[in-house]
Amino acid sequence: MKSKDLHPRLLYPAKLSFRMEGQIKCFSDKIKFKEFIITKPLLYEMLKGLT
Repeated sequence: MKSKDLHPRLLYPAKLSFRMEGQIKCFSDKIKFKEFIITKPLLYEMLKGLT
């Protein structure tokens, strides 16, 4: 993810946060994260099989 300039990090309480398209996206809910990546084909292809 770093090579794609997404800058992943874990926050407390557990949240996934990364920078995408100039904005910081944070997800604490796995379902909302999955719903988001489906709308981003490039991100979906990168993460397919990881979630």
